[in-house]
Amino acid sequence: MDEVTKAPVLVVSARWQTRALLAGELGERVARDVVSVASVNEALALVKLGGVDPAVVVVDAGQSMGPADVERLLAAKREVPLILVVSRLRRDAFDGLRERCAAYLVRPVRIGEIARAVVGAAVK
Repeated sequence: MDEVTKAPVLVVSARWQTRALLAGELGERVARDVVSVASVNEALALVKLGGVDPAVVVVDAGQSMGPADVERLLAAKREVPLILVVSRLRRDAFDGLRERCAAYLVRPVRIGEIARAVVGAAVK
């Protein structure tokens, strides 16, 4: 098994549409599997118990997710680049995490923009 297969992109978003669209877009742009989950708790379970070792983590911080949730995921995978997507209305709550992100995107944002950020983070 090569390195690409071992290192998927982990997508965390409560919105199934975002997970599906991003998986499709990334499938066309990068040669990596995409693992999608609806919550940080699911992501942590995959990382800690499920043996998932992602190359990049994408977090779409929806209404049910707070900065502390993202902090927990960052603590579990410190060396992995994080792409953080936040709403314009909630960005103040997440601004403290900006420096720790490979990309910090504010909605409205296109799926293609998120995919480009993933490609850039995965190459580094």
